[in-house]
Amino acid sequence: MSYDPRVAMRKAHSFTGLLLATATVALLADGAAAQQSSATRVIVLRFEGRGASQARSAVVSEVSSNFEIVDEEQAVVTAEQMGVDVSTPEGMAQVVRELGVTLVITGSVAGRRRGGVTTLVVVDPEGTELSRRLGPEPQRSSDRAEIGRLAVEAVNEANAVLTQHCQAAVDAANPPPDQPV
Repeated sequence: MSYDPRVAMRKAHSFTGLLLATATVALLADGAAAQQSSATRVIVLRFEGRGASQARSAVVSEVSSNFEIVDEEQAVVTAEQMGVDVSTPEGMAQVVRELGVTLVITGSVAGRRRGGVTTLVVVDPEGTELSRRLGPEPQRSSDRAEIGRLAVEAVNEANAVLTQHCQAAVDAANPPPDQPV
């Protein structure tokens, strides 16, 4: 087999590109993991329905032990300062971006007694749903503990979805060197 300098250069270039891409992805993955555990800022909006305040309290209590909670009142003050109406999706998106919120949790409680259901929804700052969980009505302390556990599970899943979206963006911005752009 003969030595072709053009082939050797192409292989070296591909290898260097692969090393750079691998290092970039590793750094981004490390950064994403660090951000996920230490900088995930969550706001828990008011819940709706009978028992909503107990369900929301359970979510705030459990989520705050794992993630940074942004107080809902802070969002109201920020909205007033910005002159934004938070009752609209666009207004809420502006406020949560301004506050550096990563995820928004909303919820509702519907039904009565043993047929009651608590719905938890985690969305990104633009309002795109990332995760949803159904839990019991918050009647007993064990129900509230389950609601809190489901909220943390939903936030973790939403973080994983955001990480996948970031990875997909990195992959799209850095195609393999062998493929034309």
